[in-house]
Amino acid sequence: MIELVIAVMIIAVAAIASFQFLVYCDKFVSRATDRIVAANLARETMEMFYGRDYDSLGTGSGSVSLPAGNILSSRHTNVKREYRINEHTDSGTGNVYKVILVTVSWDK
Repeated sequence: MIELVIAVMIIAVAAIASFQFLVYCDKFVSRATDRIVAANLARETMEMFYGRDYDSLGTGSGSVSLPAGNILSSRHTNVKREYRINEHTDSGTGNVYKVILVTVSWDK
């Protein structure tokens, strides 16, 4: 009878550990998916600027609306996709260029 109790305890400990590992993996995959979607949204925003004439870019900041049915919007609140365009001058060559920074953020 004692062998049966010990066997059940070992199986219970293994089952609990397995369940905790699955919960951890689910959270990890969910975070990874969010980051991939955010990177794709940022890439999409950059591609929007690639097709524009350099002189028409100007400087400043703004936001871009999210596509309908976005997975981030369904899982998080206050999802934002913002950009900032700055003009910089290379100190060595004197060349003027523009830097575009895209930020995708959300509340947990």
